[in-house]
Amino acid sequence: MAKASASHNHRRQDTFEVTSPKPGDTIAVTSGDTPLVIQWSVPQAIADKTVYIALVQGQNVSSLSTVETVNASAPNNGSYTWYSEYNNALYTSSTGRGGAPSGCNYTISLKSWTDEIFSGYFAILNPNDGGLATNATCPQDVGVLRPSNGTYEPISSRSASSSATSSPTGGGSDPSPASNGFSQTTLIVAILVPIVVLLLAFGSLLWLALRRGWLVRPARLQTNARDASAGMKGTSEFGNDVAGQAGILWQRPATSQAPSELPARNGEVHQLYGDESRRAL
Repeated sequence: MAKASASHNHRRQDTFEVTSPKPGDTIAVTSGDTPLVIQWSVPQAIADKTVYIALVQGQNVSSLSTVETVNASAPNNGSYTWYSEYNNALYTSSTGRGGAPSGCNYTISLKSWTDEIFSGYFAILNPNDGGLATNATCPQDVGVLRPSNGTYEPISSRSASSSATSSPTGGGSDPSPASNGFSQTTLIVAILVPIVVLLLAFGSLLWLALRRGWLVRPARLQTNARDASAGMKGTSEFGNDVAGQAGILWQRPATSQAPSELPARNGEVHQLYGDESRRAL
């Protein structure tokens, strides 16, 4: 028969929860006195009730089956030491007989009054069968609570619900456990911020292009080129006309013209004035 430890480490909490063994622990089946320490939290509401402790095995909560009853009426003080003894699950004889078979789907079940809780899955290694098989499937943590109505509820869910109820500022009733990942708001912000930055950068580039005329259409460029060409052609024709008229004005008169029709020039004495001066004399 298993022997209870003398520990009276009362750990009063609001939840009934197994704290040892922990998920992923490994227990070796030996022929010596190798104990397994089972610990749990003790809610005040069931502190005066005894605890039924059992080693169970299965891939999920609905398929768990009892391997061995550890103690049918242990004191509810938060700790119990299960020693390996002849013919129990933790003991193997020197001849290689006895002990629980190797597996990683073991859990400890605790029942107190109307509640039943489970530890996280842990492994038991038995040298008689060579240990865990290479293709062994180890299930996820099973640490759940089974209330008196027969339904299962995660321990973390019940803890979150109790915290929300006792909080003076909390009005939520969602019993789901807090997420370890990013919240929805954080994810939305992480997606929207790069989009806004890209839109702002594109708007700035578009404004700069419009300011500097980088986005002028090809048809407009052709029109501007034609206008510039027409202006240069008009200027050239006007210059030619002016030059022609100047050449006509400054063209030297023919010798057949009368002296009185000759234009006057600086530094020359008009012939008509010379004749009239002689008459005066």
